[in-house]
Amino acid sequence: MIKVVVLSDSHGSFNEVKSLVELEKPDKVIFTGDGISQIEEVSYLFPEIEFFLVRGNCDIFVRRYKEVEIFRLEDIKILITHGHIFDVKREMKLLEREAENQKVDLVCFGHTHIPYEMEKNGITYLNPGAFKDGRYALIQIDKKDIKIENKRINL
Repeated sequence: MIKVVVLSDSHGSFNEVKSLVELEKPDKVIFTGDGISQIEEVSYLFPEIEFFLVRGNCDIFVRRYKEVEIFRLEDIKILITHGHIFDVKREMKLLEREAENQKVDLVCFGHTHIPYEMEKNGITYLNPGAFKDGRYALIQIDKKDIKIENKRINL
């Protein structure tokens, strides 16, 4: 079983992200943009934890990261993106189309700052909300099984 912390929209919360990683002790961290420089710095403190990072619309000067990444954890194919390039503040159609075209099982995104969880056509969509507001998600992955818990920490 893999324990994954999912964060988005930290907007510069280095100490808070560090404290969260120390508290949850995840195997992996997924960050879906907006505050990527601070998350990258935190990742150096935890070399035993794998970090998956994409940049958001506020990370315009950090070009070494992509806006979309696709990878596997256990038997789950995951797409991560900030969401701005798919216009998620207005609708989900573009992101849903991309997820279906890529044949993923899970999509993690941010941008709206609002928690969102939905399953459609066998694909789970997760927005943990903004970490700058203390919101994040914890995912347990066991082969093809995904358990999601939306959480909040006092910052």
